[in-house]
Formats: sequence, C-alpha cells, structure tokens
Amino acid sequence: MSYRYEVNVQGKWYDNQAFFETEGEASKAGYNKMFNWTQCDDYRVVPSDQPANYRWNDTDGMVAISN
Repeated sequence: MSYRYEVNVQGKWYDNQAFFETEGEASKAGYNKMFNWTQCDDYRVVPSDQPANYRWNDTDGMVAISN
C-alpha cells in the first residue's frame, strides 16, 4: 500500500502518479504542490495499491526512487 496526493483545480481532482510510502510524505508533497500551483484550490491524500515511487525529503522535497 502507498499514498498519493491529489490537487483540486477548478472542481476537479488531479494527480501526477507520485506514490509515497507514508501518508505523511504524501501530505507534505501535496501541501508543497498546492502552494506552487497558482490554480490549485485544495489537496488531499488518498491510499493506493501502487508501489511507492517517490519519497519526501525535508531538505530537497520530492525525490524519485530509482529501481
């Protein structure tokens, strides 16, 4: 199980296929994305059955996991 964030833009929810190991990591990434996009109204975190492919690093931000 993993978690992803979705951002709300003009009433529609969008994601970028970034999956995180923890809900906390996905929340930090979603919060960061919400304040970097000018059209974003809100964000949420949802569970996923996809494997984690990103991690959140408090210094660098969102970092891809290489397989």
